[in-house]
Amino acid sequence: MRKIVCIVLCTFFIISLCLGSFASEPVGKMGEVIDEIGLITPSDKATVQEFIKKAYNEHGYAIVVVYTRELSDDPSTREAFTEKYFEDRGYGSHGIMLYVGTNSRTYDIYSAHKNHHSLISESELDEIDYYVYESLRNNRFSVAARLFAEQSYTCISTGPSESYYFGGNTLSDILEVVGVSFILALIISLIVVFVMKSKMKGIKIQRGAHGYIDRSSVRIYERQDRFLYSTIRKIRRDTDSHSGGGGGRSSSRSSGGSHRGGRF
Repeated sequence: MRKIVCIVLCTFFIISLCLGSFASEPVGKMGEVIDEIGLITPSDKATVQEFIKKAYNEHGYAIVVVYTRELSDDPSTREAFTEKYFEDRGYGSHGIMLYVGTNSRTYDIYSAHKNHHSLISESELDEIDYYVYESLRNNRFSVAARLFAEQSYTCISTGPSESYYFGGNTLSDILEVVGVSFILALIISLIVVFVMKSKMKGIKIQRGAHGYIDRSSVRIYERQDRFLYSTIRKIRRDTDSHSGGGGGRSSSRSSGGSHRGGRF
């Protein structure tokens, strides 16, 4: 009886750990528009705020747009700053932010997914970066903010086109995936066991181990390969991190999410 109780408790403990690891993190506060310079028109700002509200209310996702004067030109410094800014402002672990420095003509797009789940894939982030970069490069700052919010909300609503993170958002989705996987594994295991069992019916019990060996099925050959010459080719590796080129744009991934940005 004690063994059964211990097994049940251990099983319950393991299931609790698994469900706890898949539980979603608390949602942060809603995104916002911070325009310290006044480059975003009232109509575009209203549009951006509408997308921000819909993304937060429907998906718990924060869309943030920040326009300031200065932003570091060094990629590592810039990315560390935007990540800390996003975290310190309390936007949570699910969100995306556009941070623009107009005087330094640098920008950073930060997509946060600290619990290994994101509604925006890397290819979709590249597409958002393209629209933002083209607008900023032509000094269309208000349009850049509107397109950023619009494209981000579209990606969030449709979900990622490339699923490289665990996709379930709710506990019911996780339980459904686990249940279906368990049933499929059980069915496949039973089929394999029955097939193997059916193939063993023709085997008779032998007195010695040598009786189970099929001598005609064992063949051992000696084979050696000898090479007189070898050829080594060296190819220069391309170190450009952003195939789009132009303006010192870059892309990278960190422990807290993905980045796109650079000079425009």
